Amino acid sequence: MIVILEDLPEHVSNITRDQWKKLFAMIPEMENTADFGEIVFKDGTVYTATRAGIVDRFHAYVYEIGLVIDFDWPHWDEGRQILSDENTDLSKYSVVTLCKLLTAIVRSDRFVEGNLIAFFENGTILKILRGLEKHFG
Repeated sequence: MIVILEDLPEHVSNITRDQWKKLFAMIPEMENTADFGEIVFKDGTVYTATRAGIVDRFHAYVYEIGLVIDFDWPHWDEGRQILSDENTDLSKYSVVTLCKLLTAIVRSDRFVEGNLIAFFENGTILKILRGLEKHFG
C-alpha cells in the first residue's frame, strides 16, 4: 500500500496500536543485529545485495502499513541534507518528515543496490523508528 503525501496525516492516525507495536518490536532485533546483509562488489560493479531477514521483514512491513508514501522523493533536497549528516537527531522531526525520509531510503534501494542495508548499518533506520516511536509508541 502506498499512500499519497496529502493523505498521510489521516492515514497514520488510522494505523492501529498493534500495527505500531509490531513495527517497534523490530527495534531490539535491529539493535542486536551485527550483519544487515552483504553488498557484493567485483571489478567496480555492484551485484545483487543479500539482505538479512530483519531488513526484508522491515521493508515488507513498512509497505504493508503504508509508511512508504507517494511524493517526489528524488527531488527532495531537504531530505538529502538531513540524511547526509549521520549525527542528525531524527527524533526532532515530524511524522511526515520521518515517513518521507523512510520513503526516500526504501525507494532509492530499488535504484541503488544495497542502499537500504547501508542505512541499517549506519543506524538511520533505527533513528527513524525511534522518532516514530516517540510519536506513537
